Amino acid sequence: MKKIKFVILATFFAVSFSACLWQQPDYFPKPTAERLSDSEIYNLTKLKSARNGWVMQYFATEGTSGYPLLARFDDNNFVTMAAKNETNKNVYDSITSMYSVKTDESTVLSFDTYNRIIHVFADPIGISTSGATVGYGYEGDFEFTFISATDDLIVLKGKKRGVYIHMNRLDADQNWRDYYKTLAMQDSILFARSPNALILHDGNNQFVATGASTHVLTIDNAPYGFLLTKKGFHIDREITGVSIPTRDFIVSDDNTRLVSTANPNIYFTADNVHNTFLQSQLGSVNWNVDNVKMGPRMKELLTELGTTLSPYIVKSLKFSFSNGFYSMTIVTNSPTAIFYYDATSNENSVTYTSKGIGDNNANMFLTARPQIANFLNAFGTFTLVPDVVLNQKDIKFISTSDPYFWFYVHK
Repeated sequence: MKKIKFVILATFFAVSFSACLWQQPDYFPKPTAERLSDSEIYNLTKLKSARNGWVMQYFATEGTSGYPLLARFDDNNFVTMAAKNETNKNVYDSITSMYSVKTDESTVLSFDTYNRIIHVFADPIGISTSGATVGYGYEGDFEFTFISATDDLIVLKGKKRGVYIHMNRLDADQNWRDYYKTLAMQDSILFARSPNALILHDGNNQFVATGASTHVLTIDNAPYGFLLTKKGFHIDREITGVSIPTRDFIVSDDNTRLVSTANPNIYFTADNVHNTFLQSQLGSVNWNVDNVKMGPRMKELLTELGTTLSPYIVKSLKFSFSNGFYSMTIVTNSPTAIFYYDATSNENSVTYTSKGIGDNNANMFLTARPQIANFLNAFGTFTLVPDVVLNQKDIKFISTSDPYFWFYVHK
């Protein structure tokens, strides 16, 4: 009898416990299929809401340069895309194709029919600089999982490579062709032909960032690809090792910094121009003296040099590094002569001290025309002032002893 009572009580508690379970709140009130359908509708609505389209900040893989692509999604599953980059020989190109937003474990944006603007990055056939087929291409994606979507920003993730892609709403009045003209101007000002490293500041910590002109920054041996925006640049992923994760930077009002949008205390500056100038020559960068932008004393010296070298005609001057010495090359209409210098720099100046001949032509010139030494010895200590602080590709030399002795150099 006791055994029967025990079984009855056990059954009662089991049923009661089961009833309690069924009274727990339903955190997922809709079936999975319906929930994903709602997600499709939501993300599709956001895609189509930008009537002038989106800037798709595309990276094929991490650690490679990025490509700003423009994309406008219409109500009939057509997408119009445009680009102007190395994949289309830097010529503006636009094409319309099909797209879809669908369910595949999560909500996915897929570019369904071939569109050369974006499918070029997923094409497995790649061409090397020698023209040989290498069979890898850019190894990028053309299908993306939605991570988040707002009126102004959609975050996607490549299905294969897992690279995060940001899409920013394009201004309603922005002309597409003009957008790429703006980026080209930005690149010319900030990075094109730039020989210098950037310094990443984070409080008391500093990191050297090289490679800006290639659109791939190397920071602590890690490559970070970036692309230009209208106000600065966007990096392929958040920089590690800084106090606040950040990947977007804008140019400061005085054009001296690239400031993090996440924290203004994190920013890039150029390295000291005096050190950069000499260091760049060690890296085989040659600097040409501008034939027009120069002060009266420099013009006077060049006139005297021309008279001394006559009948040869002085064509140009070049600062470089050769055979273990900093050097100045005098290029005439016939021979080219190299003269050696000792060169030192500090935070405020660069100093040149003539060492004499550097090659046989220099020896021939000095032997026949010893007055050349007057020109060579005229170069002493200079303050360097770049036209654009962040870039340092066009630099003004100003003598510390004679304000009329100035000239410009460029790569």
